[in-house]
Order: sequence, then C-alpha cells, then structure tokens
Amino acid sequence: MTDQHHRFGLPQGTPNRNSSMPGRGQAVLVVDDEPVIAAAFGQALRLAGHRVNTATTVAAALAAPSPAVLVVDLDLGDLTGLDLLEALQRRGDSPSAVFVSGLPTFEDCRDAMRLGAVEMLQKPFPMDELLRAVADALAVKGQSQANTTQSSSPSPNPQTWSRAYPATADSIERAARDLGAYLLRSCVAPAARARSASALAEVMDNACRHAGLCSTSDLISVEALLAPRELQLTIRDQGRGLPTLSPAERQRSVHESGLARAAALAESLHLKSQPGLGTTVQMTFGVQRARFEDEGIIDLTELDFLSPDDAKRVLGAVAADDASSFHLSPAIAVSVGRYLAADRPQPSAASRDQHSIS
Repeated sequence: MTDQHHRFGLPQGTPNRNSSMPGRGQAVLVVDDEPVIAAAFGQALRLAGHRVNTATTVAAALAAPSPAVLVVDLDLGDLTGLDLLEALQRRGDSPSAVFVSGLPTFEDCRDAMRLGAVEMLQKPFPMDELLRAVADALAVKGQSQANTTQSSSPSPNPQTWSRAYPATADSIERAARDLGAYLLRSCVAPAARARSASALAEVMDNACRHAGLCSTSDLISVEALLAPRELQLTIRDQGRGLPTLSPAERQRSVHESGLARAAALAESLHLKSQPGLGTTVQMTFGVQRARFEDEGIIDLTELDFLSPDDAKRVLGAVAADDASSFHLSPAIAVSVGRYLAADRPQPSAASRDQHSIS
C-alpha cells in the first residue's frame, strides 16, 4: 500500500488548493535539517495557499517570524524539534505543531503531545498527509483562539445529537459506542472518533464513580454539537457536585485522573460544578471529515467501509491501471483484495479433476 503513496517530492499534477484548504494564507514555519526536504514541504504548502518560511537549524527558526503552525523534524542534529517548540513557547509563541520523524518512539510521541503537538507524521508519507495535518493544526489553532474569546459559542450550523443514560457502569461503554456510531454516520474520521469517544468514556466513568450520584434512577445527559471542523460535547450529571479543586488536584497526571486523560484527548475541557447542583463538563475537539475524493486523489484511508459506488470507482481505477490515484487503509485494502480475487477466472471442473488426479 505504501508504495502507491508519493514520497517527499510533490505529487505529479499537485493542484493549487487555495479554494479549499482551511486556514489558507496563514504563516507556516517548516524546519528540517535536510534542505531538500524543507524545500519540498515549503513548496507543497505554498501551492496550498499558505505563507511559508523554511529553516534548517533551530537558530534560523527562532529568527523567523512567529508562525501559526510549526512543521518540524524531530531530529535537528544537536537539538530536537521538541527543543525548538519549547523555545518558541518560552518566548510567548504558541504555534500548533506538526512533528515528522523517520522512526518516532513512544517517548517521542508522548513528549510531543505533552507540548501540545497536533500530529506526529512518520516518514515516508504522501504529501497530502502533510497538507491534512497542517489543515488540522490550523483548525486547532483557530479553535483555541475562539475558546479564549468566547468559549461557549459553537461553530455555525451544528448538527445536534443527545442521549441520557442511567448512572451505572455499563452506561460508560454504551455512551462511548453510541457517540462513535453517530460520528461514523456523520463521516467523522477515525482518529477524531477515537479521541472523542474515549474522552466521553472517561467523563462518564468519573460521573458514575466520583460525582456522588445517589441512585441508578439519576441520569447523565450527553449532548453533541457537530460543526464542519469542530465537535463540542457536554456531559451533565445530577450528582452532589464537586468542591473547588485545589491546584494540586488540578495537576493530577493522566495516570491518576480520568478528567486529566479526557483533557489530554480534547482541544479544551471546561468543568462547572457546585455542591448540590451536579457537574457539567464541556469538551471541544477539532474534527476531520472522511472524504472519499479530494482534488482528484481518492482517499480511502479514513473510511470504515466501501459503499457500492465507492467499490465500483475503486475497481474501475484498478481496471484502468490507475492504482496510484487512490490511497488505501489496511482494512479497505483487504476488501479490495477480496473483490479482485473473486473476479479472477475460476478453473473448470475438468481441470480441477485433472489436477487432483495428477
């Protein structure tokens, strides 16, 4: 599957995506100690409509204008991309960060996410993955700024989904599955579904175990507002409420606190609770919709299944020897392989008998 992806050079016929790329025109800083890769990334992002600066060292990156998005290689020689992001944050910049690495470790991913990274891309990857990651980073950046000025305002024209669950342990997984199914029907990409459903499970678990619910007749309500690039979840329980958290309690790690784990998965988490009045948790997530086709490239990496029309288009592309025009996830690749195997000529009964005799 990966050999069908374009590597770090621009895909042939890469279009100008100015008309469709979210957040186009914003400043992106690309930092890679290999000048050829930095230049290739920069060219692709410029064609997508972004203002791009490139650098090959940490010093040169720190001398560049403050970016909205930082695209940085993890290994920059003497220093790392993590060092660069920390330096930018210390001087007051807050770019959304996309890290790239040839072979990132679990510790690399953990440290990057702790610094607020949006994505860790493993080399090699198709250039469309970089464009998607930068678009997601800009969406997160915009959401963060919106939360600063008006945290309670959802994005325009949201879709609404709501459920109520009894305060029992089996409601935790049920709520997460229900939300995941709704987001699947709404064509939200798997990564966003996993983050939001996992965060919901943590908050549900917290409500059932720690909010002091008096009986199983008490209900926990869950409401989702889904906009084109944002999901807002609101969870309300009828428990006894929580006192004001101390600074030490607010700093509890993800190993100790379900709410800390939920906050790590969300772009923002706000908790309102008063003794006797229950607790409300509101979380926002940047979301990416799974799209079958984007600027002539058929992308199946974010789909969970093939519709009949999708299957016909894929098989038609294979028959036309145009396999490079689509990207496959491993699960979809298995389905396409079964289609192709079923279409092979089958041996006749006589040839099968002859083969068995010989």
